[in-house]
Amino acid sequence: MKIYVLGMDERSLNMLSFFFQKFCHGQCEISNQEDADVFLINMDGVNADEHLESFNKKFSTYPLITTSIRTLDMDNHYFLRKPMVADHLLTILDDIRNKLSNVETESQPSVAIRIEEEENDSEREKSAGHAGQLLNEQDFIEFVGNKEDVDLTKSDQHEHLFFDMETSFLGIFHRAYLKAKQEKSIIKVTGMWRPITLFPNENKVYVDLTDRQLQAICVVTLKEDQRDEIKTEVIGSQAAISECKHSDNFRDLELFIWKISLWTSRGRLPKGTPIDTPVYLKYWPNFTRLIVTPYALRITAYWLSSPRTIINLVDALAIPQRYVFSLYTACYILSISGVTKRESDTLIFPAKIQQTSRLSFFSRIMSKLYSKEG
Repeated sequence: MKIYVLGMDERSLNMLSFFFQKFCHGQCEISNQEDADVFLINMDGVNADEHLESFNKKFSTYPLITTSIRTLDMDNHYFLRKPMVADHLLTILDDIRNKLSNVETESQPSVAIRIEEEENDSEREKSAGHAGQLLNEQDFIEFVGNKEDVDLTKSDQHEHLFFDMETSFLGIFHRAYLKAKQEKSIIKVTGMWRPITLFPNENKVYVDLTDRQLQAICVVTLKEDQRDEIKTEVIGSQAAISECKHSDNFRDLELFIWKISLWTSRGRLPKGTPIDTPVYLKYWPNFTRLIVTPYALRITAYWLSSPRTIINLVDALAIPQRYVFSLYTACYILSISGVTKRESDTLIFPAKIQQTSRLSFFSRIMSKLYSKEG
């Protein structure tokens, strides 16, 4: 989770950043105000009261953690006593995530309402991504499909388990996304549809298509001649600015990729994903700005501790397979999940601890000494 900190000098911020990295297992990091999921105020700072007043006026819908060497009663806000203890902070973050998962689904528009109010689609899309979007039952199929579970140990039942990235719009856009990120360059995708322009440094994408149009594109299998028509090119910032004139067409790049990944996957895995090899998750997806699929928080909490196989994730959690497959695919496209390649990754796969009945040489000596004293 991204935490914006108020009331700390540069040295304290550096210490806090080290604390997050060293002891919080990648579950949080310091961020700027625009990207923050959580605010933190040092109540021992000189301007603490002013920061608190400003927060209550401008950002009261966000969770707030206050911290001090003194015990404070901060009403509805979280309190973290100094010196900070990692477990205490992680408990607070877990509670914030749980409250996110319990948000009433009635606050989200149903499929029927979106159909009746199609003319308002663009308005809803503009605001998409400012808060975690929880799905109601009618939305499930749209993002995770309705495929039944199969016996993962039998290869003859794997026929409909995978989808081919190479024949989908997602595969083309994924390559463009990776290129934009690696080269830190603006990439324009042209071909069958209106141009889509990626701005990786700003985490934005310019797209003049509605969600309905994008979803229709994602479910189509592209033929070879259709794929050949689609081109990706690096363009300069001035050319991009002159072409991308309508501010309403800019969207959050991470949310855009997350959506098209779910629409394409619909409860399946990218072709070539081994289901019996451990797969890793780097860190928590930013669920406050993404589509929260069923059991997403539960899957993430179990998976994050160490690499696990797809089979293990499904069996241990005892939930429909399509929920695990969809989440893995979306995380994979965002480059925060993947297949382990290092030998050390397979060595830390969780196993039950077996108590040995044999005592060490030193333990046997000590036990004899104690018996003689008795």
